[in-house]
Amino acid sequence: MNELNNTNFFHGYYEKIRLMFMDESLFGRITNIRSCWCPLGVRPVVSSLKVREYVYAYGAVDPINGDSSFIVAGGCNTAWTNLFLDTLSKRFPNDYIVLCGDNASWHKSSDIIIPDNIEFFFIPPATPEMNPIEQIWEELKEKNFDDEVEGLIKQLDAELSDDKKNTLLTKVREVLPKLRKAAVSENENEYVKITKGFEVEPEISVFFAKLKAKFFFSKETKK
Repeated sequence: MNELNNTNFFHGYYEKIRLMFMDESLFGRITNIRSCWCPLGVRPVVSSLKVREYVYAYGAVDPINGDSSFIVAGGCNTAWTNLFLDTLSKRFPNDYIVLCGDNASWHKSSDIIIPDNIEFFFIPPATPEMNPIEQIWEELKEKNFDDEVEGLIKQLDAELSDDKKNTLLTKVREVLPKLRKAAVSENENEYVKITKGFEVEPEISVFFAKLKAKFFFSKETKK
């Protein structure tokens, strides 16, 4: 209570206290060259996607009434955090925002600029489940997974011969729930484990490679 006495809210500058949760998330894709099966002594030449695209998103949500604020960012650092905090402050100028975040270094930087109507506090380290906005990132990525999958399955359906189509498409759809979970959680090792054994079917192997390129990124791009 003593801490609240020293805030701008206590002195009547704002209409109400608003509890919000913030986080950042990476959205993108990157080319990942892998080995393939080929006859002994043959060096295969295969087509490859050459893609390295990613963006970050900053967001804050009010879990009580659903109000939110988001920006698309070029990275996760103090400068972008300052820009987001300024955007959030102006989005709710009449509210005193008690903002919960994780322990990322840029949230605690000595150069961070916290607006007068925002007060930071932090969840314990390594406890993302305590931040409700994680559910929003998961929902966005899961829906995106389904959209990408349907487009690639249409391509696969057109490429498969009639004698393979029913059997292979059925097998692909059977593993899609597990693949979705691996993609949303960015668990690349689990993804590789699930798709192991499909390499003998070239069309299916290409399908999984395309899907993987859309949802897994190099470690240096992650926060």
